[in-house]
Amino acid sequence: MNTLDEIIKMAQLTAALEGMCYQYGGWANGGLVCNGMSDLEYAFGILGWTEPHPVPSIRCDEPGCKKQRVCGWPSDKGYRNTCSEHHK
Repeated sequence: MNTLDEIIKMAQLTAALEGMCYQYGGWANGGLVCNGMSDLEYAFGILGWTEPHPVPSIRCDEPGCKKQRVCGWPSDKGYRNTCSEHHK
């Protein structure tokens, strides 16, 4: 049986591993990819992620676009987060 301290430690390790994947992973086909980096491939495996790992929260707001958002700007319809192609 896991103690509360072990559960907290596991949650912290998981969060750190996810953070490293977000920081060092590349972007392709609408999600995070390892770009052949063996340590990232290992991390994806531990997290149970497939490649590409979908991350809708950092995908371009433009309907149908799967590129990573990189620009934020105010529009007539509210604030938008888009890729460089769809930036105004």
